[in-house]
Parts: sequence; structure tokens; C-alpha cells
Amino acid sequence: MQQVSCPSCGNMVAFAAQTTGYAVCDACQSMLVRTGIDVQSIGVSAALQEDGTPLQRLTSGSYRGVPFEIIGRIQVHYELGFWNEWFLMYSNGQHGWLGEAQGNYFASFLTQVPESIPNFHDLRRGSTIPLNGRMFTVVQKQASRVVGCEGELPFVETSGYEAPAIDLKTETILGATIDYSGEQPLVFIGETLEFEAFNFQNLREFESW
Repeated sequence: MQQVSCPSCGNMVAFAAQTTGYAVCDACQSMLVRTGIDVQSIGVSAALQEDGTPLQRLTSGSYRGVPFEIIGRIQVHYELGFWNEWFLMYSNGQHGWLGEAQGNYFASFLTQVPESIPNFHDLRRGSTIPLNGRMFTVVQKQASRVVGCEGELPFVETSGYEAPAIDLKTETILGATIDYSGEQPLVFIGETLEFEAFNFQNLREFESW
């Protein structure tokens, strides 16, 4: 873990993963970019909205027997409310994501696929497309917007950033999300599992509990 001083306020900011280049200062919400030993502030992230999630940074768990720790979050607003994309650091050196929306949990990994990805506007609910040699069906199409972020991230996410996305499923628990927020669409393939399947530890505590 590397500890750096925030150039905006002097608060110490931890980078737990060697491959992440971005983090948000907990004290002043400055967005920091790390290049070698140099750290620069490139803006300020908006405050996250309270959404009642039981997860938090440093919540740990496991997926398919591999332990992980949550080290960052992107919060997104869509028509039904908010969803979270938690950035995970696995004990085997991998990084992944855990999507959390309406009590559903989707563990996924960024995946390079050989197929060409259709344009966002060309897809409709019920459309089928091949990804990594399997057929996926579009179940949801979101015109969403990034609200804020915290912790470590593999890329910069600014507040108010449009984040259109397509959710897909197969006949099994295998699913996918296509993120159209950048110049090129990104494909994340994974599984939707029950909360208990992740063996979470260090969850948030609420007064009502």
C-alpha cells in the first residue's frame, strides 16, 4: 500500500492496488491522479448520495472462493434510483466490479470479446447479441449518469458524466453489462448471485440494526 499526501488539503490518501492510477481524497473529495511517485489533483468529486447500501469501502468478501476487498465506488443515478459499482481488489491480484442495484449483486470482470459491439441506439429490450461465443439477450437499457465516486478507481469518473449502459443475460446466471460511457464500449461479463453468496464482512452498521 502506498500512502500519498493530497496536494489540495494534505490528507493522507492510500493506494492499495499497484495498478490503480486514480483515487478520491476522503477529506476534500479532490480527484487525484498518480503517475509514478507524483500525485496531482484534477478536480473535485461531488458528494455521494445516501442510498442505504450495507456495503462500504474495506468491506471484504469472496467470489468463487477468491477473497476480495472493496477499494472504490462509482455511484450512478438511473430512473429507479441509484446503483453502485464497487471496485474490488482480489487476493490473487485480479480486479473486478460488483454491481449493486435494488438488492441484486452482479460480480463481473472487464472482458475483451472478439465480436463487434452494436451501437447503444441500435439495441432494444429482447435483442440478442453474441459475446465471447455465447448469445446474450438485452434485458435493460439505461440512460444513466454518474453522481459521484470514492476510493481507488482504475480510471477517472467525474460527477454528471453520462453513463449509458446495456444489461444482458443468458439462460443461466451468466450475464453481461456493456458500458457506453467512453469512446469505445466496454464489456463486463459475470454472474448475479445472492447477497449471502459473497460472505461479506465489515458491513455498514445502521442504528435500526
